[in-house]
Amino acid sequence: MSDTAPDADVIIGVGTHKSTHAAVAISALGARLGSLTIPASNRGYQALQA
Repeated sequence: MSDTAPDADVIIGVGTHKSTHAAVAISALGARLGSLTIPASNRGYQALQA
């Protein structure tokens, strides 16, 4: 038996719009883990990647 937890699956969905994009992360069981709205710009894309 291992002392480490198994890898958890995380699903990220991104809704794209003209001036902003919205990203939501959920677990494999459907629990919402977090969300982020960013501007549709290079700076926003960098924030989403980070």
